[in-house]
Amino acid sequence: MNAAPALRSKLWRVPFLAVLLSTLACLGTGRPALKFSPDQLPPATLGQPYIVTISITQNATPVGQMSVQAADLPPGLSMAFFKGRDYAVIGGTPQQAGTYKFTVSAWCFGTNVAGQFGHQDYQIVVQ
Repeated sequence: MNAAPALRSKLWRVPFLAVLLSTLACLGTGRPALKFSPDQLPPATLGQPYIVTISITQNATPVGQMSVQAADLPPGLSMAFFKGRDYAVIGGTPQQAGTYKFTVSAWCFGTNVAGQFGHQDYQIVVQ
């Protein structure tokens, strides 16, 4: 009798169970949600330099990455995350007036359990 098919049918369970247990362990940690600061971003002025720092707090481990869809930022602005830091900077010179809505996402490194993750909706009004 060939045991390979029976063994293969059981192997898929190992990664699935590892992911499930990791997820349940994270949910059961009682850790607070990641806090993004500030809650709101200041307005920008067309053609004038703009810079704002978005910080993460309440993280149990270091922030691994912060990101935003670049296409959602006002033209002329970009976001930079500094590896090893718990913040990112949005800066540049806005080139078009309008209201720009976007989401900043962050994840933290895991330890013995899955790391934290979160997101914050923002908007920048360019006048």
